[in-house]
Amino acid sequence: MPVIDVLAKLASLTPDRIAISIAGNEITYKTLYQRAEAFRRNLFKFEKRHPDHFGLPDEGRLVLLALPNHFRFGEIFVGGSASPHCVAVLSVATPPKQIEEIMRRLNPDIVICENKDCIIAEIARTLDLPALYVEKDTDTQLTYDRFLATNDHFLATNDRFLEGIVPNKKIDDLPLGPFFIGFTSGTTGLPKAFIRNRQSWRNSLVTGRKFFGLDKLHKAVAPGPMAHGVSLYALIETLDSGQTFESVRKFNVDEVLELLKTADRFVGVPTMLNELRQRAGEKQLVFKEMKQLVTGASKFDRQHYNDARALFPNAEILQYYGASELSFVAVNKMTPRTLSHETSMSPVGKPFPGVKVTIRDENLLPLAPDKIGTIFVESDLISDGYLWGDNGKSFVRNQYGATVGDLGMMDKNGELYVMGRAGGMIISGGNNIYLAEIETALKTIPNVGEAIAFGIADDVYGDRLVSVVSFKDSSLTADELREFCRPLMEKFKIPKDFYLINHWPMTWSGKIARVIVKRMVEEGAPEVTRL
Repeated sequence: MPVIDVLAKLASLTPDRIAISIAGNEITYKTLYQRAEAFRRNLFKFEKRHPDHFGLPDEGRLVLLALPNHFRFGEIFVGGSASPHCVAVLSVATPPKQIEEIMRRLNPDIVICENKDCIIAEIARTLDLPALYVEKDTDTQLTYDRFLATNDHFLATNDRFLEGIVPNKKIDDLPLGPFFIGFTSGTTGLPKAFIRNRQSWRNSLVTGRKFFGLDKLHKAVAPGPMAHGVSLYALIETLDSGQTFESVRKFNVDEVLELLKTADRFVGVPTMLNELRQRAGEKQLVFKEMKQLVTGASKFDRQHYNDARALFPNAEILQYYGASELSFVAVNKMTPRTLSHETSMSPVGKPFPGVKVTIRDENLLPLAPDKIGTIFVESDLISDGYLWGDNGKSFVRNQYGATVGDLGMMDKNGELYVMGRAGGMIISGGNNIYLAEIETALKTIPNVGEAIAFGIADDVYGDRLVSVVSFKDSSLTADELREFCRPLMEKFKIPKDFYLINHWPMTWSGKIARVIVKRMVEEGAPEVTRL
């Protein structure tokens, strides 16, 4: 019997084990299953707002989940995405104008948010969308707990996953349609919405459980926003494998260090590591029992490796490369070799099990090893594409697989190197320059904290390559930066100008706002200084 939903899996796991723990609030697997199933069943009480909700079956409901990290997040996601329903997860850090437009386009059957005074609730009222609030409030009946209480008998008596999730249907007959809608975190404009069918994540969970050895681990800490891909997937794979998932309401170094004392798996983005290491050093903490660190979403450089090894001396360090639309593409076991300073590039690993990667030229012909082209991925983990925002280039699917436009190459050992998106290439002096390659090299220079590169229109070069950097402690001169660059890259790839920035403008999703930084340089803003 195929297991279609994580909800079904929960019923077979140790009932008294803690499933989720956030900010001192805990929920066992038994209670998590009961509440998630009660939520799934009660969703049928909402009127479906229109019949063609992105391919949902007739009995399915669309849930918009917009919460900060909250211990109820997991049960709402699991119940709201269980057959035949679908859940859209939206970050509360999204700008209000974008939130309103996304909610208008989705037109969900129900909105789940923090309280009646949050911006999500205000927009829901403006759009006349029904909403439930996870925080208790004596002034309103529209709380999530009161909604669940309308099915008290189920909560009190049901210990097992019962036949007939949908009346008169067995689990084999449940629809395999969409279960999840996510949003890309572009630097400008409305985030694109992608949609995923439930079987694609099921395939990923089954493969990942074996690949990451999850059945041998017991507690995962993932302190990032649960609405973002890294922590959201960590939550689901943790529940699917029967571990305990721990997080914090908002990233706090001391709180995270406390959680790490009893964990054996850490899932997070590389930028967390330096702050954790510094504070751990002050407290003389070393986490020798940590068995595995998994990181994604951004480049893992030598400083990240040093921080991780100091924190977790015995842990296996894994970085994965992928995309929201593609899921896992490649995984790299990090060692000093993969972070060599002898080249401006480092591999992102070999393809994830069951994934085939090819590098193709502009005519879609396969390229030989060490040749740069577009990365195409073939796997059963790929999403179903975008609901909106697709320009025909952001996500392409054809007979060769799927691509999000990333450029890269495969070496003779089958390791994948990623150079960045196609838009991340400039032509300077007649030479193709991949900006991700330049940035990777710059961030290996001692004392360089962050670095981005881009081209500025130039009468001589076409695009004049420049870089904006920040330093950890003492600064370097432009000549010193160029001297470090010489053994790492060809002469034409060394930036012509270097600029110092003391404070990076960020997007709502926590990435450097490249468009703004470039505009600051072009306009001679006082926040950037030429070195």
